Amino acid sequence: MEKVIVFGAGGLFRVFSPFIKSKYHLAAISDNDIKQHGKTIDGAEIISPSEITRLDFDLVIVTSMYFKVIKEKLISLGIEDDIIIDVYDDLLIRESVAHYLIEHDEFIMAKNKISSLSLTKKKLIVMNSLGNGGAERALLNLSRRLENNKNIFVVVIEGGGEYFNDLSRLVSTIEIFSSPENKLLSRCLFMHFPAKYVCFSLFGRNSYDIAIAYIEGLSTYLVSGINSNYKVACVHANLCTHHISKSYYASLKVEYDAYANMNRMIFVSESVKNGFNEKIGWRGCESSVIGNIFDIDMINQMAQRLVDFKISSPYIVTVGRLVEVKGFDKLIRAFSKVIKTHRENIKLVIIGDGPLKSTLDDLISSLGMKGYITLLGKKENPYPYIKSAQCLVSSSVSEGHPLSIGEAIILGIPVIATNCEGNAGMLAHGHYGYLCENDEAGLALALYNLLIMPMSHATLIFKSMNGQGSLSGEDESNQWNDILSGAR
Repeated sequence: MEKVIVFGAGGLFRVFSPFIKSKYHLAAISDNDIKQHGKTIDGAEIISPSEITRLDFDLVIVTSMYFKVIKEKLISLGIEDDIIIDVYDDLLIRESVAHYLIEHDEFIMAKNKISSLSLTKKKLIVMNSLGNGGAERALLNLSRRLENNKNIFVVVIEGGGEYFNDLSRLVSTIEIFSSPENKLLSRCLFMHFPAKYVCFSLFGRNSYDIAIAYIEGLSTYLVSGINSNYKVACVHANLCTHHISKSYYASLKVEYDAYANMNRMIFVSESVKNGFNEKIGWRGCESSVIGNIFDIDMINQMAQRLVDFKISSPYIVTVGRLVEVKGFDKLIRAFSKVIKTHRENIKLVIIGDGPLKSTLDDLISSLGMKGYITLLGKKENPYPYIKSAQCLVSSSVSEGHPLSIGEAIILGIPVIATNCEGNAGMLAHGHYGYLCENDEAGLALALYNLLIMPMSHATLIFKSMNGQGSLSGEDESNQWNDILSGAR
């Protein structure tokens, strides 16, 4: 057995540990967390990264979502590039996990439920997960507007999530993997086995009138192998600027081949379509641009509800998952500059959760902004916070069809957004809000104008109100109902 050092002593390691040890000799574990050093897990000591080169090993396997950053650090310590590997990319581990999952009770239970539903339901939607994300919320909103959902069912690869129960009340919904461990492992199943093999194992010989991959990644890969008369793939992200699906495919060619099996492509915006063409390439099949659908009545109703955390001072709000593409670090620095320069009595409230939470919290502390910037965490109902804000800010590096901007417009709240293609499209290139340069200086100037010039705030309210008519969702609903009814 080859000797390996595993970098990352957290939850991902604990899930993969049995599979790693079945294929390799675990020499040691390394982690950046000083508090972990000297401890023992599964008979292996946790060591500092600086100690790795003193040991005898053949590979370093990274069990962390921050593979790129960790790899750069390991190379700087003198470890060769070609012996550092992401746990999801190790072929031996991937094979072991894939065979484990395809024989797991959760997979077999999902297969049996699919077999039963497929007797009467011939229209299928596949989704990666139903957590609190924009595409997931858009699917829920769409499901509320479907004219005939009795013949439709939804398969969710990574089950559970904030919207699972709500969607299940509208359409029949099946989850493939429900345990946290299997959800972390699930990518290996799709990366190891061909799509047609996974589909035959899960769907058998059933065929469908239409199969829709509602989001990029695993759902697109799965639908590419389904026996269906008409396959549709939806793209929500600009894959050129934010290749969100990259980690779910063994190569760009494999992703291209998955899309090559589609009969129709649906993009949430023109910028997303252009990004797809540039990154993946075009196959010449049918395509449409259909924006995400908003539930306007629900947003207005939920905005009236009481909140569990009251904010006494005037504030600016931003909403999104705490990940790099949202640009919250540059927003925090821009806001800090404005406050330190002009001493305005206003706060910044960031709603959302994600892997960068501790990093952003440290940044806020280092800037001395703890009294001005609040990481509020994820909120099931963010709308009262948006409704009461002075302004909503989107600092994203890249966007597809940003729901938080649309929700602010529905509530008549001013919007400031960085000038990336998705934001520009949602704001009609500045007609429904203010587009600033996509950097720290641009955000600082926009915030300064908002706070110092009263007419700026009034103008942005007027722009936001003007944008409300563009978000009825009637055209989008009609297009989707036509597709599902067969009028293609």
